[in-house]
Amino acid sequence: MPRFSKDHVPKYRLHKQSGQAIATIGDRDHLLGKRNSPGSRQKYNQLIARWFSAGRSDAGFVAIERAIGNSGRTVDDVIAAFGLHAQRHYCHSDGLPTSEIGNFRDVLCVLRKLYDSSQADLFGPLCLEACQT
Repeated sequence: MPRFSKDHVPKYRLHKQSGQAIATIGDRDHLLGKRNSPGSRQKYNQLIARWFSAGRSDAGFVAIERAIGNSGRTVDDVIAAFGLHAQRHYCHSDGLPTSEIGNFRDVLCVLRKLYDSSQADLFGPLCLEACQT
């Protein structure tokens, strides 16, 4: 398997034997589901986001993948808890929500697409940077 520079982003491509989408990081292939389906595109985006959060390092990525297998609070759990807090905190005196709720919703949508099932304690500055790109 050829080695690529750190600027290389693993490609979303067809796995001919199964008809599924596949991406290769390091020496490991990751099957993503039916090619060109919304679910496989989402899995690809999550995979690449985790790779970015590992500093584009194969060894760091493997460590993150192992840690994700452990149980714990997910990013989606934290988003849900923050949503409840925001509904109570960001409201006018008459109880109507402020415009901040819409802003949070837009930002958290991107975060949820990339990291929803990832462990919250593994989310760090590099993960945030991946959301901004």
